[in-house]
Amino acid sequence: MTLLKAMIQPISGYFFKSLLFGLFCCYSLSTTLAQENTIPPPKPKKEKKEWVPLYFTGARVGIELLHLAESVLGSDRSGFEINADATVNNKYFFVVDFGLERYRRSDPANSYEYTNTGQYLRVGLDYNLLHKKTDDEAVSFGLRFANANFRHEIAYELTDSFWGEFEGNAQERGLSANWVEVVASFKVRLLKNLYLSPNFRIKFLAGNNGDTLIQTADIPGYGVAKSSTRASVNYSLLYRLPFGIKN
Repeated sequence: MTLLKAMIQPISGYFFKSLLFGLFCCYSLSTTLAQENTIPPPKPKKEKKEWVPLYFTGARVGIELLHLAESVLGSDRSGFEINADATVNNKYFFVVDFGLERYRRSDPANSYEYTNTGQYLRVGLDYNLLHKKTDDEAVSFGLRFANANFRHEIAYELTDSFWGEFEGNAQERGLSANWVEVVASFKVRLLKNLYLSPNFRIKFLAGNNGDTLIQTADIPGYGVAKSSTRASVNYSLLYRLPFGIKN
């Protein structure tokens, strides 16, 4: 019995030491795995976008059709407008418009005639929404900054019971106005290198300077002067010049 006890004691001590060592290893391993699971994975590095060099894609020149039609049909508004744009990367259109306009207002009942004559210039930038899909057509949005220089005059006849009938005339020169436009436009291919470009524009009058004798009724390129905001539609016929780099 004494010999059996002497053999069991060292076996029991070794067993408990091994058990404690195994438990300690399991605990350490579980703790390490838990810490690894809680550490967030490293964020992937963002790839830098390569800079795309700017290159000239093409240019268009043309004429606005409504001005042409009104001049031919004898409207109270007459004149012409020339349009041009230069395309960069098929994405951006640098736009220039130049026009001459003449307005005429008359009222036989009140015996007066008002005329306004001048020129205007618009410059701006459009962004082409279809630059990745096609080189031939476009849907674009952009801004224009516009300036007009003009003169106006009014001729009138008056009848008075004491003074009788007499005529008068007043005129002013060197008048100017500025405005900003928000433009949505389309370029639809009709034939090779020939495009129809309808465009819708909202105009915001920024300033009208110089009228002291006669109140300005119309502004070339803008329209009725008494309205600080105007909307209009134009149709341009454009020809694409046969040079430029295609995508």
